Amino acid sequence: MTPSPQQVYDALVRRRRDGTIDLPAAVAAEPDLAALGPALDLLHAGPTWPVLVGGLTWSARSVDLTGDASYTVPGGTAFTVGVALAYATGDDGGVFALRLATVPGWTFGAAFPTLPPTPVQEGGAVGYRPSFLADLPVSGVVFAATATTGGTAALRLTGAVGAPPLFDAFADFYGPFPLRFDGPVSIPADATDPPGLSLFAASTRQPIVLGPVALEDFGLRIATELDLDPAFSTQTSYSTVYGEATLRLGSNEPVTGTVSTPLLAMATTWLLNVTFPPDDAPGLGGGLAGIASMLGVPADLLAAPRGLDDFGGFRISEIDLSLLAPSATGGLPALDYVAVVLRSAKRWTPPVPYLTVSDEGMRWLSLWGDGTPSVSGTVFGTREVGQSDLDRRALAVGRPRVAIGGAAGPSALANPQEPVFSLDVTASFPQFVVTGALSQGEIPLDQALGWLFGVTFPYALDITEFEFEADLQAQTFAGSALVTTDFSVRVGDVEIRLSDVFLQVDALQSGVAGGIIATFVLPGVGPAGSGDAAFAVGASYAPSTAWEFQAELGAGDQLDLVTLVRKFMGEASDNELPSVTLTELSLHFAPTPRTYDLAGAVVGVWRPVILGQPRDLSVGARVAVSRDAEGGVSGSVTPSRTAPRTSPPSSSSR
Repeated sequence: MTPSPQQVYDALVRRRRDGTIDLPAAVAAEPDLAALGPALDLLHAGPTWPVLVGGLTWSARSVDLTGDASYTVPGGTAFTVGVALAYATGDDGGVFALRLATVPGWTFGAAFPTLPPTPVQEGGAVGYRPSFLADLPVSGVVFAATATTGGTAALRLTGAVGAPPLFDAFADFYGPFPLRFDGPVSIPADATDPPGLSLFAASTRQPIVLGPVALEDFGLRIATELDLDPAFSTQTSYSTVYGEATLRLGSNEPVTGTVSTPLLAMATTWLLNVTFPPDDAPGLGGGLAGIASMLGVPADLLAAPRGLDDFGGFRISEIDLSLLAPSATGGLPALDYVAVVLRSAKRWTPPVPYLTVSDEGMRWLSLWGDGTPSVSGTVFGTREVGQSDLDRRALAVGRPRVAIGGAAGPSALANPQEPVFSLDVTASFPQFVVTGALSQGEIPLDQALGWLFGVTFPYALDITEFEFEADLQAQTFAGSALVTTDFSVRVGDVEIRLSDVFLQVDALQSGVAGGIIATFVLPGVGPAGSGDAAFAVGASYAPSTAWEFQAELGAGDQLDLVTLVRKFMGEASDNELPSVTLTELSLHFAPTPRTYDLAGAVVGVWRPVILGQPRDLSVGARVAVSRDAEGGVSGSVTPSRTAPRTSPPSSSSR
């Protein structure tokens, strides 16, 4: 039940002692004042906070209390405030309004013990400096807390801000100062945490028009950005001042949004952005004509790719602006470029088997650097190949995939509607550059080849990495792919497993270059018969160097030659034999001009019994041989030996 003004007045009178009222204690003791509690909680006023009462009056609809108090943000410096508490009732219940007016000389630096650093551009680079808030000249600052009998509460900060020297680059544009600010504030309970601020100060700057861009309602937003993702920032929080404005873009049904830029981190160029949420993104009226209007160019200058010229499903998701700052132009900002991003939630089904197109979008860019706009664009999207379509196709042709050791049948699906794999593809025009990369899933190459050639593959072939770039104007192509497989053969007890094959090709006007690297794994041939050893064997070709071949033992891998021979001959393990371990092997050979580099290292370890005690003895050597283009051969042999050392007897020597 909402208390009446007289009930609130009587409760305050009952809690007055020697001319003061301890507001937190009064809230705890008087049910009619309970709704004031959330406002005091936002201020972190503490368990006791006495207010020296200067006046207390009431009427049929309101109560007013004035006084003075000392107020301290947790961990900060105490400062004197003028207190004004008002209570009023209306159709929606009762509202408490508590205002704390600071005295002249109040600063953010004195009030808040922790202020986050500020990113500032200096000398062409952005670095962090102590918070600009600490010495920011402000006046008439008021903490305004409200709380309702319905249980809601809010805290705002109002006042006026002056122009410190750090604002010199944009003070003339946004001035004259001081500017009145207002916005929400959150006061941390922990002195080591920074406050949350988002204070907007409106400017008297008149609207400006730059090509298709109209900007109005200018202002500064003094803000702290908290809880930043450490994966993208070296700081967990920072403080900054944004330049904001309302954007109206285009002459035909202009798009409206709020754009902003961090002024201290953008000395000569203001990058402004507005991103629309998917459920509130504006539609595109007029098709290409609407896009041309936003870019400030004639409609006949644009042409959408065939098949994507129906803009009914596209909405504007993002707008980017680049302005040359007043500090760079010596006057008003100048338009550098406008970019508009369009996205469609529609899933496209082209007349291509198994293929669906999703997340389709376009980005149109108009450059205004020399005053005459030039336009370019990109089309992007995800190409999905559906698993259910692949399985239905496999059953229809009677050639389902057969797994090693398994029975014939379609692959098991947790969700038949999920795609087998997706490709992110981007096409730029008028440059006509197409790029793409595998973004999700794996390409089942064995299934595709099986359907194409009418055969069943007894092992898996999956493309796990794939990317390409084609420049149609320059007539170049570059692509790479990583194919994984479970193919293996046995020689005696030695298993040779083909792990993966990496392929790369670069087609230029001057010729074609490329390469292939295959990785083979020999399981269980490491030292003492444990661990695996991997070998990479490859070949590459370039017009300038012709063919080159290479092979090497995997970094950190070791191959026990005794174990390898034993497995090859099918013999059981014998702990009495010494171990001979290959720790390094690499070969690089170029037929033209017949150069090569060969390096290898081997270590032998055996355990002789000396004076009745088994001892470990290790001897090794590294050999390197090379031949240069002039036919000169050089090499080196580096022996190594370890002195015998006593070791615990093995089970076979007991």
